Amino acid sequence: MGFTLWIVPRVRFAPSPTGHLHLGHAYSAWRNWQEKGDGSFLLRIEDIDARSKPEFEVDLLEDLAWLGFEPSEDVVRQSSRGALYGKALDQLKQSGLMYPCFCSRKQIKEELERLGSAPQSDGVMSLGSPYPGTCKKIVAKSARNRVNIGEPHVWRLDLAAAVARYGAPSFLSADGVRTPAALDQASDPILGRRDTPFSYHLCCVVDDADQGIELVIRGRDLLPAVGIHRLIQQILGLAEPRYLHHPLVLSESGERLSKRTGARSIREYRREALTPDQVIQKAISQLESSVD
Repeated sequence: MGFTLWIVPRVRFAPSPTGHLHLGHAYSAWRNWQEKGDGSFLLRIEDIDARSKPEFEVDLLEDLAWLGFEPSEDVVRQSSRGALYGKALDQLKQSGLMYPCFCSRKQIKEELERLGSAPQSDGVMSLGSPYPGTCKKIVAKSARNRVNIGEPHVWRLDLAAAVARYGAPSFLSADGVRTPAALDQASDPILGRRDTPFSYHLCCVVDDADQGIELVIRGRDLLPAVGIHRLIQQILGLAEPRYLHHPLVLSESGERLSKRTGARSIREYRREALTPDQVIQKAISQLESSVD
C-alpha cells in the first residue's frame, strides 16, 4: 500500500459524552487543531458507550466552540452508524480470523486465576481485559451450532492468525517513519459484543477510513491499540493513516486526568473567568511539567 505525505491533513477529535471535558481533552483537541494546518478538523462523537448522555454532548460541543475549535464538516455520531459497522463486522467474520467467545467475565477471571494470570486493568478502553483464549479451542462446527441456537457470545479477533496471514503490524508515524506496533499487551480483542454491538476498535478504524482521516492524533494511552487497528485495516482493505500519540496531561499530583477521578472540567475554568488561551496554556504547562 502506497503512502503519501499529506501537506494539509484531515484530522479528527473524537470525545465520548460520558462526562465533561477536562484539560487532557483540551490539549488533544488543540493538538489536532495545530497539526491540521490548512487542512480539516473533524469532530466525531463516540457515543456508543452505555454511559453516554445527550446533556454531556451538548456541553462538550459548547466547550469546544468556546475554545475556538469549530469542526470543518458536520459532526458525526457513532450511534447513527450501526449499518456501516455491521457490514465491516460481517466482512471480518468472513475472513476466517474471528471466532465466537461464550465465556462470561466470571469464567474468564476464574480461568486466568487458575493459570496464575490475574486480570488487570489497562486503564482505558483500548485493549480490554486479558483473555486466555479458551474459546479458540472449540471446534468450528460446534461453535457455529452454539451461535445458531442463540447462546450469548461475543466475537473476538484471532490476533495470532491475523499476524500469520498479514505479518507483524507496523504503523506510520506523523513524519512517515514506519514503526513496529507491539501486541504484547493485547489479548484477542472483542470486536462485536452483546451489550454494545460494536467495539471501540472496530468503530474507530471504520470511522477513520470512512471520514478520510489522514493523521490520527491521540494520547499515548492508546498506543497499545495501534497494532490491533492496523490489523483490522489490513483485513478490511482500508487506507492506512499516519499516527501521532502525544503525551498525556497529568494532574498536579502526577495522576492521569479522568472524568471518573474528578478531574476539573473546562466548564469549571470557564466559571472562573479564564480565557480559552489561558485554559490551553494551562493544559500545555501541566503536560510539560509532567514530562519533565
